[in-house]
Amino acid sequence: METYDKRVTPAIEARNANFFKYTFERDEKVYFSLTQNEKGNENRYKIKNNIIDFGFNKMKIESIDSVNLIVVELEDNQITNNSTRIYFTKEQAFLDKLPMEKDGFYVANNDTVFFESNKIYPVFKHKTISDATTFIQPFVEGLSKGNESFALITFVLNTDGKISDIKMHHHINKAYDKNVEKAIFKTQGSWISPIVNGKKVNVLKVIEYAYMSSAGLSTDDFKADPINYTHKSGLFPEEYRKVFKNAVKLIYREEYKNALELYAQCLKLTPDKSNIDYQKSIIFTLLNDIPNSNLFIEAVKKSNLKYLISDKK
Repeated sequence: METYDKRVTPAIEARNANFFKYTFERDEKVYFSLTQNEKGNENRYKIKNNIIDFGFNKMKIESIDSVNLIVVELEDNQITNNSTRIYFTKEQAFLDKLPMEKDGFYVANNDTVFFESNKIYPVFKHKTISDATTFIQPFVEGLSKGNESFALITFVLNTDGKISDIKMHHHINKAYDKNVEKAIFKTQGSWISPIVNGKKVNVLKVIEYAYMSSAGLSTDDFKADPINYTHKSGLFPEEYRKVFKNAVKLIYREEYKNALELYAQCLKLTPDKSNIDYQKSIIFTLLNDIPNSNLFIEAVKKSNLKYLISDKK
């Protein structure tokens, strides 16, 4: 961004430090997002005489081609020297310039699968719902039973658009697990695979939900965030969720000992031991350490996640 007379003010410098994504659709819908791998909030737009009208803001199109869009924000329906000029780049062209993350992939059945990142991510395409978490939520509504809880699910979106390898990593209860998997299967056909070096690639998609206990929940809390109460989550703080997700990533990369170290960190961040015990039982099984695997399996049998063990028999 810059002013119309090509200056960069402190206010514009602050705006340039952030990420902005506008997704225009043909039926006069536009989505605004501050996060690269999210579509964002829906709004409406109209174009007339080279002016994009968002209702609350108007922009004049200076130039447009297959990659770039340059617009100038209008002030009182006119351009002044202080008007802001904005340079937009088509999303894929922007992503192509981003560096590849180190260790940002794993190999499964001789196929490379990339971890979802700011550079590589699938796009959820649905007629009426802008993101997958909103699509899935009605299938699990109320299944957290008003308790503070955290769910983490992954699945692979293949280059042919099909979903495979759905896995629940952080569990809430049996009903929640079952309905999440059902909902994810229903998203099949609504995804666009990411592109790297001009070709579609397989990607591991991550879905997560963090719920706050309904005890003491006010109407304002609900209005602020009806699905995920992550801003007030105490039992499963952001640091815990981050470390847990990194541990899952290491398991996919077969770095089991490093994953165990991260799970040890998780235990220091939350009292929820059963999910960690179950993950450890999986790792020790993969390491062919049956005594330790059995040790943690026995611990899970005595927890609220005992269904994970009994369902395997």
